[in-house]
Amino acid sequence: MSNKQTVTCGIAMPISAADEYSEEHWAEVRNILIDTIKNINNNIDLRVKPVWEEDYVNIIQKSIVNNIYQNDIVIFDLSSLNPNVMFELGLRLAFDKPVVIIRDNQTKLPFDTTIIEALTYDKGLKYQSIEKLKKEITIRVLATLKEKEENGNYSPFLKSFGTFYTVTLNSDDINSEDKIINMLSNIQEDLRATKKIISLTPPKVKYDPDYIIYRLQNAINLWCKKEDCTQNKKLMENESFNQWIIDHTKPLNLFDNHDDLRRALELLLSQS
Repeated sequence: MSNKQTVTCGIAMPISAADEYSEEHWAEVRNILIDTIKNINNNIDLRVKPVWEEDYVNIIQKSIVNNIYQNDIVIFDLSSLNPNVMFELGLRLAFDKPVVIIRDNQTKLPFDTTIIEALTYDKGLKYQSIEKLKKEITIRVLATLKEKEENGNYSPFLKSFGTFYTVTLNSDDINSEDKIINMLSNIQEDLRATKKIISLTPPKVKYDPDYIIYRLQNAINLWCKKEDCTQNKKLMENESFNQWIIDHTKPLNLFDNHDDLRRALELLLSQS
């Protein structure tokens, strides 16, 4: 980059304890990422800040959506498949703006990684793994910013699917998008309600409830797409649908019995 300029790097990642991940674990990962970005030596003034201004307060705040859009580049840690972070990644990709995706070696991503490769680190934060991650992040960030500056038609994601034209928004536009914020807030409420129901009966295999929700919702979405139908509670009366869910979620790996699966399905379908 020819002239020194200020570049903002956001961080989107889980912050709360969940399943086998403690708050201390996420704090350590966050410090690693911040330290990595601050120590990138290049002809740029690279500033790093998490996309949230304060702790999450149960919904995705307007300030977070604004930061997701405005940052020059955002690092997403998808470890544990946290719903908040997944939503934020979806927004960033819809804006077709630069991202760097990372995950720990215990997290299997629910999408094709051939389009945007994810950097992997050891969940136990072993020294050699973290040092390797720091080098990879540095290389990826600088290469991405360089390509963005040199390529006027830079498109990190949407170009893989055809020709698209994204809308350019300013801060005022984003802050006025109450409908988007309300929609995301409602989704967050639904996820928390479903998570609460699932948590009442611990599954046989210890999975994060967010992952269980993802597995069920993904199976529902695939069925609706295949059958060209909408998600609704009446699907529970369809034997083919029920068998589809069983085949695509392996419920006895997630629940103690089929009754628990049915309760979770009914809750998800009733929120459509």
